Amino acid sequence: MALARGSATGLLRRLGWRLSSQEIPPRPQGLSKRGRNLFELAALLPKGGLGVRFVRKSWLRNGYDDSHWTVERIRFEPDGRHGDAWGTFTFKGEVKKAMGRVRGAQKRDWRYVPAAQ
Repeated sequence: MALARGSATGLLRRLGWRLSSQEIPPRPQGLSKRGRNLFELAALLPKGGLGVRFVRKSWLRNGYDDSHWTVERIRFEPDGRHGDAWGTFTFKGEVKKAMGRVRGAQKRDWRYVPAAQ
């Protein structure tokens, strides 16, 4: 079985390292290699994610902690993994877009922000 050219395991093998299948830890059950898109997350939440704040992981990595979308309207495709979402966009704590279409909703790097207790 050939490994992907850019994979870490492939790199180690090219450097002369040998890894057996016992040395590679298994992926935890239920943990997807890829993240989830906004619709996959919203489908898991009550009321389809209405009123919930969603943030992209890439924004958190780049230091935009106060940036998020608050979903106000959502339409799911029958498969539940695609659709359209509209909401309010807040960038660095300031509302930039009142009721607009969520951009990048299909990208697989979304997280939801739990409501404060």
